[in-house]
Amino acid sequence: MKKRLNLLCVLIFIVLCVSASSYFYYLYWGMREGVRAAMRNEPSLVNNLCLLEIMPDDLSLCNDSVYNTADGTYMPFWHLEGFVSIDTQSSPDIKLLNMLLSILHPVLLVRAAILFIRFIRRVNRSEIFTRNNVSLLRRLGLCMILSYMCTLGIVYLSMWELSQCFSMSGYHYNWYAPLVNPTLLFSIVTFVFAEIFALAARMKEEQDLTV
Repeated sequence: MKKRLNLLCVLIFIVLCVSASSYFYYLYWGMREGVRAAMRNEPSLVNNLCLLEIMPDDLSLCNDSVYNTADGTYMPFWHLEGFVSIDTQSSPDIKLLNMLLSILHPVLLVRAAILFIRFIRRVNRSEIFTRNNVSLLRRLGLCMILSYMCTLGIVYLSMWELSQCFSMSGYHYNWYAPLVNPTLLFSIVTFVFAEIFALAARMKEEQDLTV
């Protein structure tokens, strides 16, 4: 049972790392491109990047095409997600809120990783169904759901600002796309595991009292 639980913990930790890796990759990519532009003494388009989540109004109509290098033909192309470089003229309050969320998000991810490592270490010491593990799992779930809310805040702020100054013919903004995030599912599963561990810990305490 302990080996299976360890394997499950490793798999969950991998999912957690994969979920966080995309954020840190885009953060690194943006910083790298900004540094390159500064070294060339050129204005960087990265400074005004905004996330674009759109859906076509009618799939039977297509105004764009992309060149297929495999056979040398042009294929119809629909935009769904991307980035657009535009100055949205953000207000100071929006900029401050976006900055706070951008700082809080990686802090929560690092905190969640630390809590999960502590949980794995306790399991390896055969401390499984204990109150401390229940507390660790609940705090882990809280960090993940707060991280999910930070992601939603950052994306929706960017999309709302973009919608005030940018539109594409034949497309509308897809406001449901940011909701699809594995972090939410992971946080819910963590809370479920916490309640299972709490029930098991309670039953173990009752058995110890009867003995």
